[in-house]
Amino acid sequence: MKDTSDAFAAVVARRHAALSPVDRMRAAAAMYDAAVRIVEASLPASLSLRERRLARAMRLYGEEFKPAAFDAHANWPGSKEIKADGDGNALES
Repeated sequence: MKDTSDAFAAVVARRHAALSPVDRMRAAAAMYDAAVRIVEASLPASLSLRERRLARAMRLYGEEFKPAAFDAHANWPGSKEIKADGDGNALES
């Protein structure tokens, strides 16, 4: 789907090219962090850590990885517990 005019896409591309590499990375990281927050807010509070990690990864990456990769991510022992309020919104820990 393309809903952006060629003229506007050119403006965005020029602005993006004018940013320093550090600023481009910061913008990308901020967008990723926002996407993670949106996904976390949509997950039920009752999910276990493993279920939450699996659901988040699958929503963010779809079919980009093999099921074994998602499983390895969900089972990663070094992860911190992600707490959620009663509405399923992720809480800062």
